[in-house]
Amino acid sequence: MIVTLYSFLNDILYKKTGKLLDKKENEAELKPFMLQRWISMYKSKSGYSLIKFLNQTTNKLYKAFETKESWYRILSVIVPKLRYEKLSYVKKKQVSIDPKKNIDDVIEYLAKDKMISKREVRLYIEEYGVNIDAVKRSLRS
Repeated sequence: MIVTLYSFLNDILYKKTGKLLDKKENEAELKPFMLQRWISMYKSKSGYSLIKFLNQTTNKLYKAFETKESWYRILSVIVPKLRYEKLSYVKKKQVSIDPKKNIDDVIEYLAKDKMISKREVRLYIEEYGVNIDAVKRSLRS
């Protein structure tokens, strides 16, 4: 059987066998960071979430887990057995700029994106002679 990240997720969240790392070649497939990230995305229909639980346990005690096997064992033990629910990957929503919008909207978008003030964006545009139409085209694609 080919072991993937999802095999580890299924075992930790739903099956609770704890036997996937019995074979040493499976250890290469275990990525603790990604495993914990996906576990934190579990949210049941009743609103139960594992984010606070992980923050209070494994995130604070990560230095104690020196090997991948210790990560796997502790997650298998401390995460409760859950009902199967599809895990949805949470993505950041893409903000698109309509190229027909005015310059102020583009400046506002750039200020948010680069985490600088609108005044600084205007200053960069004036100082460096930025072609605002080129910026609009690049934001459109």
